[in-house]
Amino acid sequence: MTDQPPFPFDAVVFDIGGTLVQEAAPGTPVDRLAVTYLDHAPRLLTALAAAGLALGAVTDTSVMTEAVVRSLLEAEGVTTLLTALVTSVDIGAAKPDPAGIVEVLRRLALTDATRVLFVGDREVDSDAAAAAGCAFAWVSVATPVSVAVYQAFVAAGASAATAASAVGSPSRGTAARLGA
Repeated sequence: MTDQPPFPFDAVVFDIGGTLVQEAAPGTPVDRLAVTYLDHAPRLLTALAAAGLALGAVTDTSVMTEAVVRSLLEAEGVTTLLTALVTSVDIGAAKPDPAGIVEVLRRLALTDATRVLFVGDREVDSDAAAAAGCAFAWVSVATPVSVAVYQAFVAAGASAATAASAVGSPSRGTAARLGA
């Protein structure tokens, strides 16, 4: 028997706009925002939580607080899956400042940032992860969120089977990208 944890990470923390949901145009009034999840994000979050990983989110916004963001993410139970959620309004700092990630780690009671994967779609996300000491996974049109998380698990030493067990059953399009 080995003392090595089954996953290379204890938690996965996400950027929200452009990573989990389609990003709204700047200046869109809060009451006109509509949440469109990307790449079956609720399914991924559910699978990660079921695998025992802690989940959080850090998002930059000019006006929205945690409560407003959580109300927007109510659909499909996403808000309950994100145990810790911090906005730049709440924390008083936007990425690349790592303050939001550090606060999410505090709320999740995690002390080893190297066991945390931060997932985002912009350079400021990558810079914030690096400053906080976390691993980073890039999301893009070519690499949707579930693929980025799977690839990060494998790059961190998880077997393909272990990574797949963490991200759950991919959609047909995502499975093709994974070679499954």
